[in-house]
Amino acid sequence: MYYKLFNDTKIYIFYNINHLDTLNKSNIKVLNCCYNQLTELQNLPINLNSLYCHNNQLTQLPKLPDSLIELYCNNNQLTELPQLPDNLKYLYCSINELTELPQLPDNLKKLDCAHNQLTELPQLPDNLIELICGNNQLIQLPELPDSLKYFHCSYNQLTELPKLPINLIELHCPYNQLTKLSPLPINLKFLYCFNNKLTELPQLPDSLKRLYCYTNKLTKLPELPHNLIILYCNNNELTELSPLSHKLKYLYCYDNILTQLPQLPNNLKAIRCYNNCKNLHKYIIHCKNIKNYKKYNKYRYINTLNELLNYTIKNYYYFKIIKYYEKNKYN
Repeated sequence: MYYKLFNDTKIYIFYNINHLDTLNKSNIKVLNCCYNQLTELQNLPINLNSLYCHNNQLTQLPKLPDSLIELYCNNNQLTELPQLPDNLKYLYCSINELTELPQLPDNLKKLDCAHNQLTELPQLPDNLIELICGNNQLIQLPELPDSLKYFHCSYNQLTELPKLPINLIELHCPYNQLTKLSPLPINLKFLYCFNNKLTELPQLPDSLKRLYCYTNKLTKLPELPHNLIILYCNNNELTELSPLSHKLKYLYCYDNILTQLPQLPNNLKAIRCYNNCKNLHKYIIHCKNIKNYKKYNKYRYINTLNELLNYTIKNYYYFKIIKYYEKNKYN
């Protein structure tokens, strides 16, 4: 075994070790033994604040000291966790073989329990800010605390979500079996709800910047927020789009049954709308390459909508739709 002690309070373990000698120094605050071949830990320092034991071969953990604030035990072979100390604020136990979690401490702020075999979660603490529980076997969720700002529950078997907290900023719930969403919080900025069974969306808050709702069964969209920058609504059953935000930069609306597009904003960088109805209009796109404007400063004529939506402008292009030119020849 090789270790290095810093300021007599931190210890870092290096190299591919498979055994950790008993540590009984009361002054050790941080223990980092990640990325080794450890199968067990014993007798942790009694005043330990941070334990980094991820990416080992641990099947269980010892009794955790009451002073522990951070626990990183992800990427192991754990089937259960010991009782969690009251002072714990950060728990990262993803990519294990956990089927349940113990009671969560009241002070817990971040919980990442993704990629396990969980079928349910315990009651969530009132101070929780971030919850990542994707890639499990969850069929329902407990009540979410109002403190929650970041919530990831993708790749589960959820058919509905609980009431969403008022302070929520990010919601990631793709790859479930959701048929509807709860009312969205007024401060929500990022909504990822693709690959579900949604037939409609609730009212979208004006704070929303990114909306990924593709691969659902949507027949229409609600009014789009003024701050929206990214809209992925492809692979639905949309017949029309709501007026677009003037801030919109990316629009993916292919694989729908659209017959026309709304006015496209000047800031748009990329658009894909192929595999829609044939009676869409032609467009004239004005493209200018900022780095080499003499070569590329010209009008580009797009003959079909499919060609338009396959034509993605690179980052150093800007373009704007000059006007509807004439109806498609298939009309």
